[in-house]
Amino acid sequence: MKAARSRAARFAFVAVLLFLAPGAWALTATPTRGPSPAPTGELGARTLTGQVRDPDGNPLAGVGVSYRHTSPVPGRGSSGAVTTDLDGFYRITLFLHDSDTVTISVRVTGYRTASITASGTQVFFGQVNLNFRLVPNCPADCDGDTQVSVAELVTAVNIALGERALSACLPADADFDATVTVSDLVSAVRAALSGCPTMVQPTPSPTPLGACRTGEDCDGGGGQYCRLADDPNVCGICLDQEDECDSDADCAGLGELGICIEAGIHSCPACSPPLFICEIGCVSDLECRPWERCGADHHCGPVPCDAKEDCPAEFDCAGTQCERRACARDDDCDAGPCLRGACYAELGTCELLPP
Repeated sequence: MKAARSRAARFAFVAVLLFLAPGAWALTATPTRGPSPAPTGELGARTLTGQVRDPDGNPLAGVGVSYRHTSPVPGRGSSGAVTTDLDGFYRITLFLHDSDTVTISVRVTGYRTASITASGTQVFFGQVNLNFRLVPNCPADCDGDTQVSVAELVTAVNIALGERALSACLPADADFDATVTVSDLVSAVRAALSGCPTMVQPTPSPTPLGACRTGEDCDGGGGQYCRLADDPNVCGICLDQEDECDSDADCAGLGELGICIEAGIHSCPACSPPLFICEIGCVSDLECRPWERCGADHHCGPVPCDAKEDCPAEFDCAGTQCERRACARDDDCDAGPCLRGACYAELGTCELLPP
C-alpha cells in the first residue's frame, strides 16, 4: 500500500508540473587530458586549433568560440573570441607559460554549452582535446533521442525525491547545480509537451570582395593581410626617423600643436620597440578617429563616458571611457561584425603587406 501511494504521488507531481513554465539547459564537454611534463616556465607561442561539430559529426561553420587566458605573468593574460571557418575549425594564438590556464567555450542555440579548461603546459604540448562535438539541448532527455518521455519525467522526479542517483539521467539537472529541483522538472515537462529546443545551424555571412574577417579571406599568396579599423600600420622595414621624441616637450619646434605620438598609430613605420615621433596634434574631434575625442593636450584619445549612451556604436562604457564591446558572434554587436573578439562598425580590408 505504501509503495502504491509513493507511485501515485510521483505521477501527481508530474501532472502538476504540466502547467508550469520552462527553463533552459546546457552541458559542458569533458576534455581528454594526458600527464603534464615538468614545469618549464616560459613555453612560447602556440596556435591552438580545434573543430566544432554537431551531434552527427558535421562541421559547424560560423560558430563563435570564446577563450580566456589567465597567466601569472603580468600583462600576459587575455580573452576574446574567434569564429569557425567553413570546415568548422577555429584557431587561437597565445603565448603560454607553464602556470597559465586556458578555457575555451562554444555556445550555439539549441545545443548544450561546451567548455574545455586546461593548463598552459597541457595546451602547449597537445595533451588536451580541443575539438567539440555538441549535443542537443533538451532537459531530461536521458537517452539523447531529442524526445522526453513520461518514463524520463518519472526518472527525473525520482532523482528530485532522492530515490535515484543523478547519474540515472544527467540531463535532468538543467542548471548544473548537481541537484534536480522543481525548476529543472518544469523545464523537463515543457520539453515533453512542446518538444526539444530547435537546433540552429549557424552559417557565416558572405564576405564582400576586398573585405575580410580574418587573413584567410584575403589572398595570402599575394602577400595580403586583414586590417581592421584601429590596427596600427604594418611596415616591412623599421627606418630611423629624424623627428623621434620622448615627450611633447621634444616637439616644441612644431609650435604649440606639436605632440609626441607612437609612429605605428598614425604613420609608418611601426617598429618594436615602438618609435615615437613629432607630429601636429588635433584641434577638434573631426581630426580624430570616430571612436576618439580631441583632448586639451591635442592628443586623440578614448571617448569619456558615464553610460553606454555616451559611446559610439559598437562601444561600451568601461569605467570612465569607451571601449570596444567584447563579443563572440555578430549578434552581440549593435549592427556591425564581431572581429577578433570585438565589435566593429564594418569588416576589415585586405591590404598588401609592405616589402
